[in-house]
Amino acid sequence: MSKHWIEKYNELKHQNKMWGEGINPPKNRNNELDPYNVYFVRECGFTFEFHTLEQMLACKKHFSRKIQPSTRIPESELWNYSGDHSEMQRWFEKLPKGLVSNKQRPKILNAFERALKDFSQNK
Repeated sequence: MSKHWIEKYNELKHQNKMWGEGINPPKNRNNELDPYNVYFVRECGFTFEFHTLEQMLACKKHFSRKIQPSTRIPESELWNYSGDHSEMQRWFEKLPKGLVSNKQRPKILNAFERALKDFSQNK
């Protein structure tokens, strides 16, 4: 059974591993006085951390594909990742190997659906 929850952002505890995906969290406010929400979804023994709901939608879109696209980054987009093909990995390339299997995908997609429904109601 999946679990999902919201925590207030703490820079010592939370890392934005999906930077560059979706809208980045607001930087123009004092996070100690007015922290934004960080969203978590736990399914299949893995905890996903999202700093915006757009990141969760991007992750849901990634898991909705039965056949994953190439991990090769087009040269025109390399500047977004500040590196070379051999120097960096995107968030979905760092996921555990068995998580993207066709056996786990439906469970993860259902968990994202339930979490998005709850998070958008509480927004």
